[in-house]
Amino acid sequence: MKLIFSPYYDSRTFVGMHAGCSLGTKHVGPLGLLAELELRAGLTTKENDPTERLLNYCQALKEYALKEERGEELFYWKAFEVDMLNVTRRILEWRDALVYGGLGELPEEPTELSEGGRAIVHNLKEIDRCCFADRSAVADRWRRLMSASNYLTQDWTIQVEMTEELVEPTIRECIRRSGATVTFVAELPKLEHEVRMLKFANLTDGYQWAMSQEGADKRVMVNRDNVALNAVMDSLGKPHVEAEASEVFTPIMQLFTAGMRLFSKAVDYYALLAYLAIPYNPLGDYVTAEGESLKSALLKHLRSTGGFGLNEKTKNSWSSLIEGAALKDGRKHHLPMPYCIEQWKLGCSLEAIEEYCEHQAKWIAHKVASVPDAIVREQLLAVKGCFDLLPKIAHMTGKTELTYQELLVCTDGAASLCSYHTHTAQVGAVELVADIKAIGADCDQAVWMDNYDRGMLGYAYSFITHKDIALLNGAGMVIPSYDNLLKAEAVAMHLAMAHIKKELVVLTPEKVEGRRQYPIPLPHEIEVIEDMTTWTPDGESVEPQDAYSQQLEHRVDADILKELEKTRAEGGIRRNCESYSSLEMLIQRPFDYVLEYLLGCKSTDDNAMLSTVKGNVAHRLINNAVVEAKAEWSLIRKALTADFDANFDRAVGEVGVALMAPENVLALAQFKEVMKHDSTQAFIQIVENNDLSVVGSEMDITVELPTIGAFNAKIDMVLKTPADGYLIMDFKWTDSSGKKRVDEITNNEEMQLALYTEAIKQSPDMRGGVEGVGYFMLRQGEFITEYQGLKKSEHIRVIEKEKSDSIWEMIKASYTCRMAQLMGEGGQSVIEEGELMKVSAGEVEYMASEGVFPLRLSSGLKETSYGKNVILKGMMR
Repeated sequence: MKLIFSPYYDSRTFVGMHAGCSLGTKHVGPLGLLAELELRAGLTTKENDPTERLLNYCQALKEYALKEERGEELFYWKAFEVDMLNVTRRILEWRDALVYGGLGELPEEPTELSEGGRAIVHNLKEIDRCCFADRSAVADRWRRLMSASNYLTQDWTIQVEMTEELVEPTIRECIRRSGATVTFVAELPKLEHEVRMLKFANLTDGYQWAMSQEGADKRVMVNRDNVALNAVMDSLGKPHVEAEASEVFTPIMQLFTAGMRLFSKAVDYYALLAYLAIPYNPLGDYVTAEGESLKSALLKHLRSTGGFGLNEKTKNSWSSLIEGAALKDGRKHHLPMPYCIEQWKLGCSLEAIEEYCEHQAKWIAHKVASVPDAIVREQLLAVKGCFDLLPKIAHMTGKTELTYQELLVCTDGAASLCSYHTHTAQVGAVELVADIKAIGADCDQAVWMDNYDRGMLGYAYSFITHKDIALLNGAGMVIPSYDNLLKAEAVAMHLAMAHIKKELVVLTPEKVEGRRQYPIPLPHEIEVIEDMTTWTPDGESVEPQDAYSQQLEHRVDADILKELEKTRAEGGIRRNCESYSSLEMLIQRPFDYVLEYLLGCKSTDDNAMLSTVKGNVAHRLINNAVVEAKAEWSLIRKALTADFDANFDRAVGEVGVALMAPENVLALAQFKEVMKHDSTQAFIQIVENNDLSVVGSEMDITVELPTIGAFNAKIDMVLKTPADGYLIMDFKWTDSSGKKRVDEITNNEEMQLALYTEAIKQSPDMRGGVEGVGYFMLRQGEFITEYQGLKKSEHIRVIEKEKSDSIWEMIKASYTCRMAQLMGEGGQSVIEEGELMKVSAGEVEYMASEGVFPLRLSSGLKETSYGKNVILKGMMR
């Protein structure tokens, strides 16, 4: 038997191109060598699960601190109380490093050790003696092997791919006692292959170049990030290589992380959205009474309402969707909603966490059996591991009630211990190793695809000083030096490169992850680096541009606009009923109107601005008061004063759950104060000081308007004056001064209020004319209006108009002009097939029209979120 040993052969090692098994010869790294030596010494042992071992050591650290008279003064205790799992992980690494160096055989600590060094060495030795019995780690196994002798066979050879003085002392001593014939590298061989260094703009270009070269499957490829590499393999139609994805966070992994973030009394709105968007979760097994997936229905409801209240369009509530849900296969069921969606009401109790994790783990185990995709199964099993592990970590805290922050720390700890593979190597995949030092046999050519500096090699003993290391070695330990590790790294790289006989191609990126990087120094003299930064697969040179500067454009086929003459109800594509929002977009940004209102390219952005959320809550608060009081003022007043707190909290739950997220606690408190003491008080004073009466709020009025046709107005507040005239009040929440609304009235551009006025005028159910209109600025507690008939007060701001043209006539003219542009003359729309709207021609035509509504002529692009990283180029605004 011949072992070829290198400190860098434990990962996948190149042992010859498609050579298969070579009888009697084996390439091994430290772990492989340890296993072979243990076998011959009769010391093979069962390895314990690393996660269980970590938890056991966590318990040992805790027990030791409780046993010590002044346990709170231990070097690790303050950090341990804050983040016990990560602190345990680090201290266990220290413990294993010291044990590997001989801590167990150290008779006593040298008296000259520094105070910090003495505390670490003494405490870790004592913890092993009294609280921690696990001796299954690699470090313990090497120390156990050190005490063995007379290994069972001597007719074998160990060829060490390293100079003798650079082999770690513990490994060198075990090799010496093995009874094998041992050879070390005497001198470094000469490197005779040619080297080409190619500089690419980014790694992806380098991957594509390397894999598209003729004979790529006959070269040894060196690369770490195989997840990214496999994406390139997909585009080239080539087999995947093996890829570890422990650091890749996929939507499926959020089944654990987002689900656990729901365990707070103030629900994490964005975690809830993320949870509902997960392609696999227990809610996907259920359908609503209408046959829609419950998961999709709840997600749609939350996005449209912003909370758990009634959806005004569908008339469905959050609870009604849940109560009407049933399993797809018709089985009887009990949907554990308190542990899927509404857990924040219970808080972070250990009992609730355990029950939730048990339910989720069982569901995953059942689901894995029916999922055909191996990659999905691997991810689900990784998530199951997180759910199995979390209760154990939570128990370590010793608490029956965890704070939200404590739960997140435990959640992150459990997630960090679970990983999965995205792909196993497929038949026909290229020969690939993760490290240049893992080339262990002769090959003609190699391509090193990720040759950039990732920082210096880590040193396992960096937690103690060089002086303390010297003292410990003097007392009998064998701690390897950092200098020797760096020298061994360089020697191993040289020896591996000596296996390359003809050519080494080194690819180096200009940028990696947004940071400038530099090539790793090679044991060659490289005079020329070929510039490949402009390389493209088809060989054409292009000007490199940052990915974030690229603009994706929606394109519209003009043929569909031939259906614009008919409404949808008549078989065309025109809207059955316009609204203020749709008309405003048609006039200002007609290209966007086509996308959003005609083609249904709705925004997918879940990150609504808090200002918008606050506005929705304010609207809902006042509307609830008006509707439930049936417009009776005394009851409305009571709802906004004596019963304010309960009604405010209810409105937040119905349409403003984002405000309940833990990070928005302060914003919610400040918003509530403003609404309670400024907004509602100002509204009450305006109504009472002017003898106004409430007609209705969120009033839906649908009428047939001349030129436009069917139009729906949803008016925030309609009041009646003592003279029986209507006063329209539109609510606005903004943290700014309200200058935009002042300018609209001053410049005769309040399109929304003009449309609402016309709707009331045309409605057969409304009796009386509109006396005044205005914007009630909720944040400022101020009513901005042109109406002169209100008593002067600090809450009323009367604006004089500078123009007197009829806004309604301008709206009709603009509508006629824009629809003519879209339909075009003779079928020639300004949106041509495969092109954007002709901005210059279209705008000139619109601006030249008589009496149209003015455009907001702001420069730049309109950025929206109809899809990922999409920028819509609309017409001038």
